[in-house]
Amino acid sequence: MKFGTRFRTTLSAGKVDATFQTWIRSHARSAQRRCYEMQEVSQFLEDIGISPVVPRASGQVFARSLELGVTDAFPQEPESFREVIEYLEQQQATVLRPVEQQCDASPDR
Repeated sequence: MKFGTRFRTTLSAGKVDATFQTWIRSHARSAQRRCYEMQEVSQFLEDIGISPVVPRASGQVFARSLELGVTDAFPQEPESFREVIEYLEQQQATVLRPVEQQCDASPDR
């Protein structure tokens, strides 16, 4: 199968939604690891002279989710992606402070 065909198939109706829903559900349990990974990628890009705009911004999203307690709120991956979104929205409304990109420590892999 050619790349273009494979790409169109992946982006066909329903598949993108399912992928995004999986990412959001797993966000609750994987934010710590992903935050750390974005810090590592950012450092690597800086080391080779490239501004890490996207990894830094992504890392800030994960760091903010950690500040809002997303990992503690979901001891297991939730059934619905909406649970994660609703939790983060509720916490965001009650916890107003600037994001400092800190992931604390390297997560266990």
